Amino acid sequence: MTDLTWLDHTADAGLEIRAPDFSGLLEGCAEALYDLVCDRAGVAELLGLRMRLPPAPPEERLRYWLEELIFLAHGEALLLHRFQVRPAGGESADESTELTAEMYGEPADPVRHELYHEVKALTYHRYEVRRKAGLWTARFVFDL
Repeated sequence: MTDLTWLDHTADAGLEIRAPDFSGLLEGCAEALYDLVCDRAGVAELLGLRMRLPPAPPEERLRYWLEELIFLAHGEALLLHRFQVRPAGGESADESTELTAEMYGEPADPVRHELYHEVKALTYHRYEVRRKAGLWTARFVFDL
């Protein structure tokens, strides 16, 4: 279970997300991104996508993940509803572990889907990923 806090930020969207493990942190960040884009409850799971997240430091891996999702949302017009991130091979996730992400959603349909914001980019402003006392925390700002 992730914990999300929206941070005050002029014209952009700032977030802080906490989760008990890194996989959960990635899932929570993806959900927050798509909550800015659309009403996820109105998105059907008509297609499934799989993405490989290669081993990297947590800051780089989260940035890669969110940038790929921004591209899917606006470059490919895909609305995603549900995310599952798991270590490849079933071991626990750390910097040296490859992760597999499965995403479920459908193409955007302007008749059925209300789109909220166009998330242009993930900024470097206030960007931070850390693990403290067994809890993963990510803080970042989306350029809208």
